[in-house]
Amino acid sequence: MKRVVVYLVSGAFLIVLGFIAGRLVEHAKSGFYYKLHETKEYGAALGRPVQWKLSFESVGARLMTDATTTIEFDNRVIYRALANWNEGVPYAANVKVSGDSINWDDREYQYHLEIQKMKSEQADPANRHPSGTSGDS
Repeated sequence: MKRVVVYLVSGAFLIVLGFIAGRLVEHAKSGFYYKLHETKEYGAALGRPVQWKLSFESVGARLMTDATTTIEFDNRVIYRALANWNEGVPYAANVKVSGDSINWDDREYQYHLEIQKMKSEQADPANRHPSGTSGDS
């Protein structure tokens, strides 16, 4: 009886160990890692804030996770750059918001984005099709 209990306990232990090892291998292969390191909020364009975020994200084994800088406006990503490992560029910096425009650079290029509100008949979701066409055809 004692021998059967030892076999059952060791078998259960090996099964649990196998599941844990499989989970670790699967996570190393295709797991997603995301950590928000820093966030800044700049002035408003069209009355909505502009956010700058520095995050670290990777898929699979994260041996050397690179920094990702993102600029968002009204829950829309308008710029996203993954810095090259050990170089630090591109890295969104010097964000300036004035009126309806947003300016920034990524240590390689300078960007200028002007935002204009669409007229109400153009912005109506009933008039747009997800493919970008009018949807009438």
